[in-house]
Amino acid sequence: MEIYMTIPRQWENLVGLTAVDAEGNQIGKVGEVYLNHVSGQPEWVTVSTGMSGNGESFAPLYNAAVRGDQLILAVPRQLVKDAPSIDGDGSLSEAEISALYQYYGDHLA
Repeated sequence: MEIYMTIPRQWENLVGLTAVDAEGNQIGKVGEVYLNHVSGQPEWVTVSTGMSGNGESFAPLYNAAVRGDQLILAVPRQLVKDAPSIDGDGSLSEAEISALYQYYGDHLA
């Protein structure tokens, strides 16, 4: 499975939304959308989590919803902030995908 960054028209509306967790805790702004190469469906977004907007973390779109100008993620804020550092250079390697799935584990079931 290959995951790559792209912003087809149907998913570009996610970029710039404010990501929050299910309790309404603000996480940060959505930067990029990563799609599954096979299905074409979005699986991950990057979220600015640093105080100055420099840090970005990958967050799963599993069970996420859009409400107004917010992307409501199904994972807690702190989990996103503590996610492993992965260089979002346009595509994710198998090892990076595996690391993300392992890290988010139970939250993706």
